[in-house]
Amino acid sequence: MKSIMTRVDTTSISKNITRIPREKDCTSRHLAKRYLLWSALSLRGISLFERNLMNKLVPYIMVALVLIPVPCQASRDVNELTTETREKFYELAELAGRAGKDLRLLCTYRSQESQDKLFAKGRTSPGKKVTWTRRSKHTRRIAFDIAVVKDGRISWKPEDYLYLGRLAEKVGLTWGGNWKVRDYGHFELKSN
Repeated sequence: MKSIMTRVDTTSISKNITRIPREKDCTSRHLAKRYLLWSALSLRGISLFERNLMNKLVPYIMVALVLIPVPCQASRDVNELTTETREKFYELAELAGRAGKDLRLLCTYRSQESQDKLFAKGRTSPGKKVTWTRRSKHTRRIAFDIAVVKDGRISWKPEDYLYLGRLAEKVGLTWGGNWKVRDYGHFELKSN
């Protein structure tokens, strides 16, 4: 069986992937690596026609994934947080789990460039305003956003976050639901 990877110059793709700066185009890099892995593993069980079609399309798909810039999304990796913030997150998640709350981590670290792009929305770029500050605690790795999952779907109802807000205060976090401009899913280390 001929591997699809023999038709793609993987060394040049790898060089292109590593040249993409993490801050700017992490989504492109992630998708390209994921696609390479998928294409290498998914050869079994596809027809000769599909394999030939894939051999013709892969170089174009890779160019699109690697060279077209995709804005970096915020990290959802809890390890991107400071040690103290990560410990508070785990403590909050454990208490919420004991109370039967199902949570989804939405955002941990966000680069300053990503924060600036969010701040520009509704101001200098099209869209609705989604943040009110350029100096987010996410950029300092001391904040995270979570969502409450009810019946298998994310709930944005403020009342579903009230219990988490009380738990957050107990573990030493500041809850965005107590702010003048409420941010119910936002939690950060308390300022000293």
